[in-house]
Amino acid sequence: MRIRDEKELLILVSSLYLHSKETEKKLSGADERILKEAESIIEMEFSFSLHVEPKEIGEYIRDKLGVTEAPLI
Repeated sequence: MRIRDEKELLILVSSLYLHSKETEKKLSGADERILKEAESIIEMEFSFSLHVEPKEIGEYIRDKLGVTEAPLI
């Protein structure tokens, strides 16, 4: 994956997440790999910027957005 723009990564993750919810199917293997890689990049970028541990970023973001649903993967 060569996308390094955080906004584009967030849109990508959001799109994959919404697609999986709409179809109620599991993501394809390729989509799942892309989602994992995008989430990893987001975790690193946000972790550095917000001074939060990478493993806590998902929870941090969900808390700030008021989302209680667990991640897809």
